[in-house]
Amino acid sequence: MIKEVNFTLPVGFIDHNGIIHRKGIMRQATALDEIEIHNHEKMYSCDRYHDILLLSRVIKSLGEIKNIDDDVILNLFEADFRYLQTIYQQLNGSLINDIQTHCPECGQKNKLNLYSVFDELELDLSDVKE
Repeated sequence: MIKEVNFTLPVGFIDHNGIIHRKGIMRQATALDEIEIHNHEKMYSCDRYHDILLLSRVIKSLGEIKNIDDDVILNLFEADFRYLQTIYQQLNGSLINDIQTHCPECGQKNKLNLYSVFDELELDLSDVKE
């Protein structure tokens, strides 16, 4: 069974009527999702288009919008786009939990947990449904 997760965008998608859509549902990706986006002509025009096309396939709804296409994803605010990428990576098991950083001033090495970055944005994978 394909897993789904509810999410709330940090900023929200503003449609052509000025309505802000923040709540949505994303489903787990299939191999077919990945294969079919490679047939899209825009896939090779920009490195980020891979994620744009993939998100447009796996997001089932965004507010009242049920037909999520690449135009919707292209018009997201950058914070929302990155947030959805993080959800996608967590849902599909491809996110590295911890990254190493270092302070540019003192050189001290730090460990940053990526899950904690979005804690305040209502990303709760305990809400994943099977």
